[in-house]
Amino acid sequence: MKSIQNNNESLTNELDSISTANKLAKRKNDYEDATTDFEKRKRILEDKKKNASSWFVRHLIIFQMLIGLSWRRKYIQIRHYSYLKIINRKKEFTASMTGNNLKSKLGMMAVRAIFLAIMAIIVIFPFYWMISIAFRTPTEINEAATGQMSLWPQSWSTEAFDILFKGRTDLNITTAIFISFGVSITSVITQTSVSLLGGYGVAHFKTRSSEFFVMVLLATMMLPGEALLVGQYLIATKLDMKETFLALFIPFIGNAFSLFLFKNAFDGITDSIKQAAKIDGVSNWKFFWKVAIPLVKPIIFTSVLMSFITSWNSILWPQMVIMENKKLYTIPLILWDIMNATGDPQSAWSITLPDGGKLMDPQNLKMAASLVAIAPMFILFVVSKKYLIRGITKQSGAKG
Repeated sequence: MKSIQNNNESLTNELDSISTANKLAKRKNDYEDATTDFEKRKRILEDKKKNASSWFVRHLIIFQMLIGLSWRRKYIQIRHYSYLKIINRKKEFTASMTGNNLKSKLGMMAVRAIFLAIMAIIVIFPFYWMISIAFRTPTEINEAATGQMSLWPQSWSTEAFDILFKGRTDLNITTAIFISFGVSITSVITQTSVSLLGGYGVAHFKTRSSEFFVMVLLATMMLPGEALLVGQYLIATKLDMKETFLALFIPFIGNAFSLFLFKNAFDGITDSIKQAAKIDGVSNWKFFWKVAIPLVKPIIFTSVLMSFITSWNSILWPQMVIMENKKLYTIPLILWDIMNATGDPQSAWSITLPDGGKLMDPQNLKMAASLVAIAPMFILFVVSKKYLIRGITKQSGAKG
């Protein structure tokens, strides 16, 4: 019965396609007949115009051609609109497949190239300006304060970097770099470990409270980080952790977004993989290490990068817990200290000019410090951009 039904369906489809082809052929013949008749009328009128006996008759025929033929052409287009629509669609498809629309493609490519060039300038120019200012002499910066600064330095100088690394004994930027790396690496290790274990637990050990836990996670993600600072500060004070290295990375250990990211990734591991592991006698812990983690590697890279950037760029929390302990200053706190030096000739960051005066706005020093701060982020992104993009676009932990 099933084979008979399939044969009937295929026969019906075949008859429908034949019927459609016949209708299209009939429409084509009707349209060709109409256009042939139109061209015939046009030739007759042109012959009459050439052989007209007088000026009046000639212009009467021209008027007839303008009105009559124009109306006739419109009538044919309206009468055969559906057929012309099908033909135009086929022509457009053929043109796109054969490359006949080269002009439109070149136009689109030109528009896209111009747009991308403008966007590239908008993105790249601030970095160029930062580098340009950082390598200018204090004299040029001071002269530009009362005039217009050129796009290209008059002379390249590393004086700002010398002051940044050697200008102060109480606030060492090299130490700040090591402190920032220590905080960021510790935050990455602890946060990724907690998020991996938490995400795996929520995804694979379902209980009645699992959904409630996920809802609580989502609720915490809706709260701004600044709203939690006071509570975190009070806890750090009660535990006597202020002005300690431990206080710098404690808030970064737990991250709801990272945990939620891993939870979704582990949810994507198919049941067939889990069943195969159970049949092979693989324990939950071994399944986690040998199967689950390799499947979510792109997500791990994404989480690591986001955790590193967040802890490296943090400034509000270190300001609250470090206070005056300059030995634990991170890079953002050094930047903050340099920004506060603007307009203060007594500041330890002030730069002495050759004439004995003070540079009131050390822009070269600010830009030099900014370059030092963003260099690790830039290198990290260049090295791991492939994994970052793959992790963001990856929808599940397993393929197919």
